[in-house]
Amino acid sequence: IHLDDGEAHIVLVENPAHNPNGDFTLRHLGEDSPKYTFSGISRFHQQFFAGMTAESHRLGPLLKSKLAEQLVSTELYIGRWDDIGTPERLAQLNNSLTAQKNESLSHSHIIGAPYVG
Repeated sequence: IHLDDGEAHIVLVENPAHNPNGDFTLRHLGEDSPKYTFSGISRFHQQFFAGMTAESHRLGPLLKSKLAEQLVSTELYIGRWDDIGTPERLAQLNNSLTAQKNESLSHSHIIGAPYVG
């Protein structure tokens, strides 16, 4: 992930079922373009956080503000991405991948003659 002249770069993905309206637009398309979901993949320059106190802050409003100032670049990732931002979603993905693995193994066939040593 690269940083252009801005303070941050974020990767957006197509909207999952639990976030159909998305979070942010692609900077180069403007505010009236479709919104996509923030993947959590990002890179920040220390300047992005300048002036903040040590207490916790919500990242979303800060990103929106910095996007409006043209200080955040964006890109859209098209491909498989799974939101594992909650323990429930992580468990759901783990169960799904385990089921796929078991399904794949149950359909495997060994072809060829047995090894004779």
